[in-house]
Amino acid sequence: MCAAVYIVSTVTGYVLTSALLLKCPTLLHWRKRERFLSRHISHRGGAAENLENTMTAFKHAVDIGTDMLELDCHLTKDEQVVVSHDANLKRVCGVDAKISDLAYHEYIGRVLIAVQHIGEPVILWVSSNHTGNYHQVQE
Repeated sequence: MCAAVYIVSTVTGYVLTSALLLKCPTLLHWRKRERFLSRHISHRGGAAENLENTMTAFKHAVDIGTDMLELDCHLTKDEQVVVSHDANLKRVCGVDAKISDLAYHEYIGRVLIAVQHIGEPVILWVSSNHTGNYHQVQE
């Protein structure tokens, strides 16, 4: 009898507390104040309008008034930072190789082959000396 009363009171307390917190979540968590409101984010520099991760795409996105540019970074085997949406070069370059398995000079060779076919720099890379400078892979 005593155990049954304990179980019923515990379950009842749990249900009532859950219902209260569901209706009033700010009892535990304060509302988040947004300091930056972004209405337009250009994924991969606006990949639907230009070739992804190119300076042309990023400049176009800024020109049309985007609030934020999004890009993905990966490290090569020799710890060079490169910008590429995929961790694998298959979709962009047609070569089934992971960026993390290639040294930077091997990576550049694979990307240059793709650049020759497309005619525009495909992937933007950032130097590993963290200066914030960017360079484009070109033919």
